[in-house]
Amino acid sequence: MVRRKDMDILRGKDFATTPAKLDRRAFLRLGAAAATVPLLGACTGEEDDELGSTSLRSAGIEVAVASGSSGLAACECLMSASLAATLQVEAGDQLRITKNPMEQAVYTVAGTHSEHDPTRVYVSSAGVERLGGGTGFAAGLDADVPANLSAGEAESQGEFIEEVIDPGGDALVVCVPHGGGIARHTDDQGEHLIQLLTEHQPSLWRARGWNSHGCAAQQWYVASDRLSAASFPKLATLGVDRFAYGVSFEAMADEGIMIGGTIDKPTKDELKHIVITTVNDPQVAVGVAPEGHPLARASVEYLPNRLTAGGLGGLCIAQGALVREHYGTAVADAVAQFLSARL
Repeated sequence: MVRRKDMDILRGKDFATTPAKLDRRAFLRLGAAAATVPLLGACTGEEDDELGSTSLRSAGIEVAVASGSSGLAACECLMSASLAATLQVEAGDQLRITKNPMEQAVYTVAGTHSEHDPTRVYVSSAGVERLGGGTGFAAGLDADVPANLSAGEAESQGEFIEEVIDPGGDALVVCVPHGGGIARHTDDQGEHLIQLLTEHQPSLWRARGWNSHGCAAQQWYVASDRLSAASFPKLATLGVDRFAYGVSFEAMADEGIMIGGTIDKPTKDELKHIVITTVNDPQVAVGVAPEGHPLARASVEYLPNRLTAGGLGGLCIAQGALVREHYGTAVADAVAQFLSARL
């Protein structure tokens, strides 16, 4: 069962594991704010490659805007092969770029470039807006994406963290990839669901981000089919192909509720009817995403599919902002009712 201490951890009461001091990420930010370009990190006094790195996980870079033909999405970046090797990252992994303490964002590595300058990192014109705009500016690059903070500390500092509870069961994993201020109320839904199904020893993983100066989604959003376990070490502890069912609470731009995932359509239709009955508001549209729809979530890379046995137990519960605000608990209740007959 989920222990009281585990729930305290999720509420930020017992999560910080390092003393309050100037850690490597704080040092990296100071370097970016001072417009330094050399590679930064823990000061060992040793240089380990031609880039002059003093840390295998962080670097000083120059951010430039790629040409329109690059095909980069707003959440993607290109880096040199030598820098990728130094930071031990590859295509599909996430990185944090810090222009200054108020302007930082997470990007997914789309690939490498072959330019001579190994410290240059390219983003798209839309991607640079996530850092406040401009080009040719110095920044910090960090391959350790989540901060090592409690939820309370992360919220007050406008930071990004990951949390996990894993009591060891293999019946259910609940995923909240966009908690905190990214997709408000989804982390509450995840917590509520595992409380309702505690006798089945459900696991929970969630990423949570806040931004007191702007849009947390613009800063910290990573698509749920692109999350790299190499970039989220607590996610990696859950393994793959393990659970019977995986549920992800997510946001969508339209109002209403859309159900996706690899569970067969008749079963999703059954969940749809339970949601309609539990929400009990004819103004709330509830649907099952058809094949080919972005919210169908049939990809093997979609997080709940990746975590479930054979990739066949994934469920996506996508909801508009008003649904999450006013009916978030009811939706989680409906999912619990649906799952309780199957676990």
